[in-house]
Amino acid sequence: MPEQPDKHARSAEALRALAEGKDLQPLPDNKSQGVVDMPAEELAMIDEAPQARKARVDKLARRGRLVQSRHFKRMMIPLLVVVGIMLFVVGVICLKLGLNEASRQVENFKWLALAAFPLGAILLLGAWLFHRDVKRADN
Repeated sequence: MPEQPDKHARSAEALRALAEGKDLQPLPDNKSQGVVDMPAEELAMIDEAPQARKARVDKLARRGRLVQSRHFKRMMIPLLVVVGIMLFVVGVICLKLGLNEASRQVENFKWLALAAFPLGAILLLGAWLFHRDVKRADN
C-alpha cells in the first residue's frame, strides 16, 4: 500500500495551490483512503433536511420543558400541602380564639379564619392536582 500524505499536508498543499492560482487536484475517493462507508441510516441523519432537524430540536426542547414542569410540580407538592394544612390550623385557632374572647378583635379573627379555610383548600387542591399530573406523566 503506498504511503499517503497526512491530511494537514494535503490541506497545506491545496491552500498553496489556491494562493498561487493553480488548478486543484481532486481528492482521492474513499476506497483508496481506507475509509469505511457509513450505513444509510447514519448518512440520512447527517444529510437530513433543515425542517427535519428543526422538528427534532423542537421535540427535544418540548421534552425538556415537560421534564422541568414535572420537576417543578414534584418540588411544589410538599410546600403546597404544608402551607395548606397550616392555613387550616390557623383558621381553627382563630375560630377558637374568636369564640372565647368577646372584644373588638373577634371580627379580625373571624376574617382571618374565613380567609384561611378557602386558601388552605385551594392550596391542597393544587397539591392534589400536581400529584395527579406527575403520576399520570410517570405512567
